Amino acid sequence: MKNFSALKVYLRALSLVMSLLLVLTVIGYLQSPTFHHYVDSKSQDWGLSVAPPTSSIGKGQPLRLCRTRVQSLEWSNHAHIFEDTSQAKARWLSQVPGSAPRELDSLEVEKWFGINCIVKVFKIPAFDLGPDFLIVQFVDGTGAHLKKAGASNFAIGNEYFQSPELASSLSELYKLGGIDLAEPQ
Repeated sequence: MKNFSALKVYLRALSLVMSLLLVLTVIGYLQSPTFHHYVDSKSQDWGLSVAPPTSSIGKGQPLRLCRTRVQSLEWSNHAHIFEDTSQAKARWLSQVPGSAPRELDSLEVEKWFGINCIVKVFKIPAFDLGPDFLIVQFVDGTGAHLKKAGASNFAIGNEYFQSPELASSLSELYKLGGIDLAEPQ
């Protein structure tokens, strides 16, 4: 009986050591460049200062809109939605030119980012670029300039793509901002 009890203790100790080794192996893999390269290849940043290679935005590929936390968005008509961090509790505001900032439901804005940070895009041929449609500023000081032509054709740097999903989500954000002006084109 004594031998059986000692065997149970050794087996438990062995299983704990094996579990620890497995956890350490998984943690090591998650921190490895191989894993990060795999994750980065599955989505495309739009916040890069240098445009990503055209081949990376293939047909129906995901485009990651939120490389890091967004600080503000400003449309071509100068209406903007921005995060005010000057007080103890951060809050989201919207402002139309000539009016005072209006506080938004921060939870709704954060939910919008959570739902719409990755959208599906389809590569299209280059088109004539107009002025910036939307300028996005990130908390790390970088930014992205989004140009638009038609209902759902966009460009970021030298990347041209179509995304009805992006057009719809930006329209939702514009309405969420409570901005009464006609939606910018």
